[in-house]
Amino acid sequence: MNLSNLTQVGSTLMIEGLRTTVTATLEGETYLVAGVPARNVDGVPAGEVDLHRFDAASGALDALPALSVHDTDPESGQQFGRAVTTMTFNGSPILVVGAKAEIFAYYRTALYEDRR
Repeated sequence: MNLSNLTQVGSTLMIEGLRTTVTATLEGETYLVAGVPARNVDGVPAGEVDLHRFDAASGALDALPALSVHDTDPESGQQFGRAVTTMTFNGSPILVVGAKAEIFAYYRTALYEDRR
């Protein structure tokens, strides 16, 4: 691979306060997961994570998030989204979000209906 000839593909997305990103394939869709740990949630600087649909073939990236997640009880300085990753749980990929002294895991179980 010749790194001197790299060319940008797809979309450019500006996210104020962005700290970390990862790509994730969840339920057959690919997303750019963006952690914004200083974002206000309900008027509190607690942090949030956005999932933007990403087309790996064309590089197209949706400007608006398909989903945003945050702690249900946001606390000032929580820094939710300071780290984001995926891991496998029971054979399926799940989203894992780091905050200040906390880790959150997001997955779907058979207990909940599919609401698509």
